[in-house]
Amino acid sequence: MKTLDYLIKKYNLDTSQKSPKSPIEIPGVGRLDLLRWLRELDFKTGVEVGVEQGRYAELICEMNTQMKVWGVDPYLKYEGYREYPDQKWMDGLYEVMLEKMKSYIDGNQFKIIRKKSEDALADFADESLDFVYIDANHEFDYPLRDIEGWWPKVKKNGILAGHDFVRVNTWNFTIKDALKEFTEERNIPYFVLGLYKKERGVVRDRSRSWMIIK
Repeated sequence: MKTLDYLIKKYNLDTSQKSPKSPIEIPGVGRLDLLRWLRELDFKTGVEVGVEQGRYAELICEMNTQMKVWGVDPYLKYEGYREYPDQKWMDGLYEVMLEKMKSYIDGNQFKIIRKKSEDALADFADESLDFVYIDANHEFDYPLRDIEGWWPKVKKNGILAGHDFVRVNTWNFTIKDALKEFTEERNIPYFVLGLYKKERGVVRDRSRSWMIIK
């Protein structure tokens, strides 16, 4: 089944009146639902860009035993990325991730690639991945560069997604701008998981995820 048809049927989405300039919100879902979709669509290959401690990587592997998953993260402190204080902190995150992901690494389901996002692109052929999830540097031109870089690696009917569809006043998050520019240039829609408005009892991640279907 085509991925878009699957989601339209599952959530009774009306995409006919939506402009590519604004996102299509899928109500009552979060990024755990995204992982369930991967299983139901029988996706086989995936990449997480920005692994940190491995929290989401662990869930991807746990909920999708049919998938081979790569994690891309240099675990390097570099100028312009102020979220982490120093290299010692980064090394600590790497060790936590290795411990958390040990069983998946030993079982050859998960492999870590210690490279920056743009450097890791060469490790994957175009249209070789069912799924890419971006949760890396959200500031300046990094989000657009990641979206543009990983989009060719996604297969037709695959999903390119990411975390933190949000603006943060104290940080220069540009994810919304990057998605708007990327989708408008290609005249394609993008989706946001969960509604902007919070309602009691309705699933909505604190920081919503986004996705584009190829």
